[in-house]
Amino acid sequence: MPKTAGSSFGLALKNEYGQGYVEDYNDRPLQARAPARIGRAMVHAGANMIGLSVNESTSCIHGHYLPVKYRFIRRPALFVTWLRDPVERLASHYHYWRRSYDPESALPLHAKVVEEDWTFEQFYLAPQLRNLYGKFLWGFPTSRFSFIGISEHYEQELERFASNVHALSRGVKAERVNENPGQPVIYVQDEQQRKVIEQIHAYDVSLYQRACRARLAALARQEVTHG
Repeated sequence: MPKTAGSSFGLALKNEYGQGYVEDYNDRPLQARAPARIGRAMVHAGANMIGLSVNESTSCIHGHYLPVKYRFIRRPALFVTWLRDPVERLASHYHYWRRSYDPESALPLHAKVVEEDWTFEQFYLAPQLRNLYGKFLWGFPTSRFSFIGISEHYEQELERFASNVHALSRGVKAERVNENPGQPVIYVQDEQQRKVIEQIHAYDVSLYQRACRARLAALARQEVTHG
């Protein structure tokens, strides 16, 4: 998921897997309408189901893509994702696109947002960006994930991942990358605006809240286990 500490997590995975680490940022899910986005993912899913797509030397795939693409892969696999408060994620995404814009390399939607000088309101109202988690998770139930991390607690969550899901032999090193150097503690401080965004992105808010409850339950079980 974009702007959910994925780049930071990717660095930890790259340090762990070395040459077995592969990045998959080629799909650009936000740049395509639903039929094209889903169709492309299902073509890849079919190829993975019959063992044609993923190289045997690959031990970790990280990036931005619809996870249904790898749902039927013919080898044991752990699926991991990170979520962030959808309101804050939207604001972070908006400001990141504005400060990172390069007219020579920007994709169409990114260029449209910057060149037409969209307001944040235009950004969170745009159909292409509505309920992004739901767009990415088409055809992939959250129960298939071995771990859903909460970005606001990145350091603690990375330790939880390493302790309970998949040990990192090189140890846990929570390095932050791609952060906004001038980021406030909370982007959206207007409570009325926050409520409006939460209503518009209700699916993502519900998904995030369930993931937060699951995290707290996992931490409580961990405390009981360790006494």
